[in-house]
Amino acid sequence: MPQVVLDTTLKELYDRDSSCGPHGQIALVQGFPSSEFARTSRIPRNAKYLYHDNTFTATPLDISSAERAELQRVQAVKFLSLIQQRDAFVAGNMPVILFEPQDSRKETARTEKEVGKTLKILVAEQRPSTIFVSSPKEIAMEANGIDLLAAKMDWDELEGFPSAIDLDTHYFLNSKAALCTSGLPRYVSHQAEAVRYTSIRCLLCEVWLSRNKVADVEGQSVPSPS
Repeated sequence: MPQVVLDTTLKELYDRDSSCGPHGQIALVQGFPSSEFARTSRIPRNAKYLYHDNTFTATPLDISSAERAELQRVQAVKFLSLIQQRDAFVAGNMPVILFEPQDSRKETARTEKEVGKTLKILVAEQRPSTIFVSSPKEIAMEANGIDLLAAKMDWDELEGFPSAIDLDTHYFLNSKAALCTSGLPRYVSHQAEAVRYTSIRCLLCEVWLSRNKVADVEGQSVPSPS
């Protein structure tokens, strides 16, 4: 099988950036946290860094425990296996932190094998080294020669780890509020500030409310504007 050579990698882009001075060894943290489900028994759901995902907004409130467990399993395979492999592919020759998608050692071994096969088609100088952990808290910085972490999405449990970008800053830069005020080309947007947290109406923009009937029930979870 012919090997793949990428035009550039994230490692090369980090090396070009000298705005913060020498940064040492950066490791990428992959995976997509959930605001609705614990990804696995060892990865709790995010309570601080909330992301608008279909699982959070479209899951019925009366879902059974069996349905919830199956949805959690499917989501873990998608976000802690398939998407992790795709994102690791463009990392370059640097450490990549990957989360074990299942509590089963057999399933984890299979994922590790699949990731190895996926990355093997890259030329050696652009191939990342993979580090599998069961949760963000288990990332061993010193043992793996890592100085800073760079997360694609912010996990609550990464607070306290040295990061290439402050987590709060990174979370804001990924938000629609940042896009709205950035001056970049975008769709017509209006930013609304929450002023009364006990009512869900203060969390929804006026334009969206005018087009959708929403019951003003305190504490009820509703879809936010997309």
